[in-house]
Amino acid sequence: MKISEVSAKFNLPRETLRYYEQIGLLEKINKKSGIREYEEKDLERIQFIKCMKHTGLSLEDIKKFIDLNIKRMV
Repeated sequence: MKISEVSAKFNLPRETLRYYEQIGLLEKINKKSGIREYEEKDLERIQFIKCMKHTGLSLEDIKKFIDLNIKRMV
């Protein structure tokens, strides 16, 4: 799924999606010919981030939570 489709699906600006990737909330998105291609795992992560933001958590706290869970899974 391309960034414009993800932006529309989640009602998030493309800049926000790029920012989430930049700060590590999203893993590096695969690119084909320079165009981001979001996979199902990326969409699930975006949905999780949106849910956590609705609870009032900051992006910093969401990142900490994600980092803790990734370490736990390894």
